[in-house]
Amino acid sequence: MPTTPPEPTTPPAACLEIATFRTRAGVSRPALERLLGQAQAWLEAQPGFCSRRLAHDLEQDAWVDQVEWRSAEDARRAMAAYPAAPFAEAMNGAIDAESFRCWHAAPVATPRP
Repeated sequence: MPTTPPEPTTPPAACLEIATFRTRAGVSRPALERLLGQAQAWLEAQPGFCSRRLAHDLEQDAWVDQVEWRSAEDARRAMAAYPAAPFAEAMNGAIDAESFRCWHAAPVATPRP
């Protein structure tokens, strides 16, 4: 007998925030990972936060940071609050500003054949 999957505990994300960046010369991976951990705790406390995934592109030595938000408005509010976050100055100092890109996108369901 088929079972009904459990209800999700987190509402589906309506907004993906995708950022890509490289670190400045001399920033160690452990130092960056400490900052990313602080950012994770801060993000989890923001209204509308759903999830976050980080990836490191080994070929380009670049980072991809994907955050899922309940709404685009939640994403914009968090972005506006970011400069006051306790780790923001150090994070901004670790990131190569020339390489930083960030955008918001609406998830699209993949059609099935």
